[in-house]
Amino acid sequence: HEEGDAFLLRAARPIAAGEEVTLDYGPRANAELVTTHGFAIAANAHESVLLSLGPQPGDPLSPVKEKLLRAGNLSAPYTLSLAALRTDSDLLLVLRLLCANSAELKSYADAF
Repeated sequence: HEEGDAFLLRAARPIAAGEEVTLDYGPRANAELVTTHGFAIAANAHESVLLSLGPQPGDPLSPVKEKLLRAGNLSAPYTLSLAALRTDSDLLLVLRLLCANSAELKSYADAF
């Protein structure tokens, strides 16, 4: 091969002739896999989307919600993924806060 048109992989253990060799691309969303490696994985457990969320214009509780977001150190973008929906993620905390009524906001404020 000419200089620069190949690369060398060194195995961390002996590999038998005919044994399958695989590469682990790590926990990556399909958008990254497609743009960096040229493929996507069906039903990718690491699929995610970044969301920019905040109080709705005209919401009379918007100033309180913005204050609580700052107090909780919660700022966009928020990651929407299967993992985020299965845990008490920043995304779920923000969604609860943005949908809260005044009584719920009072209980959240007490937590801060």
